[in-house]
Amino acid sequence: MLAKAGVKDGAVQVVTQGGDFGGMQRGLPIEKAMNRDTMLAWEMNGEPLPVPNGGPVRLLVPGWGGVSSTKWIVALDVIDYAWQGAFNTTLYVVFDKNGNYVRNVFQMPVKSVINSPAPNASLTAGPNTIAGYAWSGYGAIERVEVSTDGGTSWNDAEITMSDGSYSWVRFEYDWDATAGQAKLQSRATDAEGYVQPATVPWNKSGYQMNAIYEVPVTVK
Repeated sequence: MLAKAGVKDGAVQVVTQGGDFGGMQRGLPIEKAMNRDTMLAWEMNGEPLPVPNGGPVRLLVPGWGGVSSTKWIVALDVIDYAWQGAFNTTLYVVFDKNGNYVRNVFQMPVKSVINSPAPNASLTAGPNTIAGYAWSGYGAIERVEVSTDGGTSWNDAEITMSDGSYSWVRFEYDWDATAGQAKLQSRATDAEGYVQPATVPWNKSGYQMNAIYEVPVTVK
């Protein structure tokens, strides 16, 4: 659509206008707006896109924070400067503990979480399955590791479900648990080589927190 409109040299951002309220405007870098994977979507699973999902038409920016995928699109404006609206300068912006600007929320960092067992669960010694999900805005998840001793040692989990480079993946790890306290962790690596970190710098809104998450359990 942008190509048909005739984007001129010097374009910097595309401002997307959502139909929910006048201030719902987000500036998207022109390079990402013109990326082959960025799309305007009006169908989902062969049916018209439901209104709660952004229908009749929404923007879809794979790999980036959801705020970039403006719902109920009513206008696209190509500009030759960086958009200074609230959703680019105040909201969905990472500020450090001193209030200094760090970056906007755009591409999502590599992350994984264990969702089974639940934190503080009581397990029976012997065979158990540790399972969860992993994702990254930079590329497909290529590896997930699991630790049962708080990160001292790691073992490869099996990726049991995946559907392309932008999809979540499901991972599972078969664990022969012994009695005592255990600290379960998962760590993901994506196709670009980014590895989920043990810690991340604090920011006042908690955006893009992808540090390794610990699940304490008791084995009896």
